[in-house]
Amino acid sequence: MPATWRCIVRTASKSRLFLAPQRPRWKRYATSSRKNTGLLRLTRRAGNARPAIQHVLDLKGQKVQAGLAPALITRMRQHLQADNQVILFLNRRGFAPALLCHDCGWIAECPRCDHYYTLHQAQHHLRCHHCDSQRPVPRQCPSCGSTHLVPVGLGTEQLEQTLAPLFPGVPISRIDRDTTSRKGALEQQLAEVHRGGARILIGTQMLAKGHHFPDVTLVALLDVDGALFSADFRSAERFAQLYTQVAGRAGRAGKQGEVVLQTHHPEHPLLQTLLYKGYDAFAEQALAERRMMQLPPWTSHVIVRAEDHNNQHAPLFLQQTA
Repeated sequence: MPATWRCIVRTASKSRLFLAPQRPRWKRYATSSRKNTGLLRLTRRAGNARPAIQHVLDLKGQKVQAGLAPALITRMRQHLQADNQVILFLNRRGFAPALLCHDCGWIAECPRCDHYYTLHQAQHHLRCHHCDSQRPVPRQCPSCGSTHLVPVGLGTEQLEQTLAPLFPGVPISRIDRDTTSRKGALEQQLAEVHRGGARILIGTQMLAKGHHFPDVTLVALLDVDGALFSADFRSAERFAQLYTQVAGRAGRAGKQGEVVLQTHHPEHPLLQTLLYKGYDAFAEQALAERRMMQLPPWTSHVIVRAEDHNNQHAPLFLQQTA
């Protein structure tokens, strides 16, 4: 228990501290069998709202438009015609997560941390979402001189642009760090949503938590595979928490909600467990896999990072430290 929590608990005799995240971190699951820790589960949604209907769309062989399967586009039109709102969740801001040379395969990388630059087309720059470095979009490939540079992948900025011709006349609002950086911008956008001025909401993680949208009846997660097959062992945990939070936006005012997940791997065992057995079973299954692989919370890991203006010094330092 962190020192701040111990301090709170000890200010009152025989007091109890209740932590109320919508979905606790898996470290709490692993320690819940101890004497001083327990889990309390809510058995129904707030206001007795009905559970959302879940749909898994298999993207294999589908002709995808703007990152959306045909079946999802059809469902969106049905919900919009019923005068409801739709949320499209894509946890990847910017226009595209990479810029690539079509002729030689060069990819724009951040020289400070070796992650790929994200293309932000509206600002006409490349930005690293790890160390926040920026640079202008190059006119030609620095490797071969070609001017055939193409964006790779889908970000919220691109999704917003490509949705407009698919849903002409339908107001679209994008809520992410890029559109809410100005003071008061987030509050202004949320007020517009509550007035019904936006019918399609595009958002990243910041749209998933704590917002009450009574007219939202359809929520879609567009990139499930990115979480299921990430190299980060914590990605499944984050996906499960985000899925629960995002799904909770649908059907909150007596209306039936629907949740759509797009994936190329609908048979993935963790995904099947989450959808059909619930969050607790999902956490237990993934924790068992972590225990077998000796990953946290069953073991403690330490990350040592090194930064240097010379990209040869940092790896050399890490090798010497190891």
